[in-house]
Amino acid sequence: MIERSSGEVLVPESGGISFTSNGYTVRNASDVTRLNGWMRATLHLEGTSELAQASFTFVKPEVSILDQGGL
Repeated sequence: MIERSSGEVLVPESGGISFTSNGYTVRNASDVTRLNGWMRATLHLEGTSELAQASFTFVKPEVSILDQGGL
């Protein structure tokens, strides 16, 4: 997730998340739609031509800066 005005990476993506019982990972996302606290995207999966869809609802949209303890 990237902050639009500064381009700062807020949530980096690393590795893959499996969304199916077959263990397919997401190659990329398209058709991203945002509206009033929710977001939906079409997911293109590695190893198959099948598509998936992810939807997120942001119950309390905010960005918090955490003290990383020097990490």
